[in-house]
Amino acid sequence: MSLSRFLSFHPRLRAGRWVLAASTLVAGCGPVAVTPYVPLPPMPPPSEPMNMSVPVAVSATSSRKGAVYRPAPAVVPELAQVVFFRRATSTPSTGAAHVYVDGEFHAALMPNGFTRLCVAPGAHSLEAYIDDAPLYAGKSQPKTQAVLEGGQTVFVAVSEMGEGAPVPHGRVAAERLLKGAREQRQVISRAVRVQPCREPSQPARRA
Repeated sequence: MSLSRFLSFHPRLRAGRWVLAASTLVAGCGPVAVTPYVPLPPMPPPSEPMNMSVPVAVSATSSRKGAVYRPAPAVVPELAQVVFFRRATSTPSTGAAHVYVDGEFHAALMPNGFTRLCVAPGAHSLEAYIDDAPLYAGKSQPKTQAVLEGGQTVFVAVSEMGEGAPVPHGRVAAERLLKGAREQRQVISRAVRVQPCREPSQPARRA
């Protein structure tokens, strides 16, 4: 069989067989060892655009938690700092709260968990939704915006009503609620505008 005829024929071969046929044709000899066929992962659901990362489900018993909360330090004037937390509950009956920054997934908070992030000063959307699959409203339709000032630290809590808009708190009240809370590190942030926080005494990082 000629190469041109083989290439026109191979789409009709069953998956996993055309790889072996191609190897045999090129080598011009008998069968050769072929890596077993591995099916491709399933396509994302229609409700999620292909270019958007889907939040990863987080177990309430996950052990990948960071340190216990300590008072948030000051931040350089070139950044604004946000402490996003979820209050402790005695009977957590819902899953993780997905935190979104400017419409992009940043963290998953279980009860009595927090995340600290920094962004450039200016307007940003900050939201958190509990059990928002499969629509992921925080990514597709961000509604809540805040104007953050450089050098400012703000504290916001997840709304247990599931409305998306966070609940602002003053430092004293927030840090009382944050006592014993642990930083959540179960997932990797996909929010491109989030930057590492930097204290005034720390030198700027080189690009």
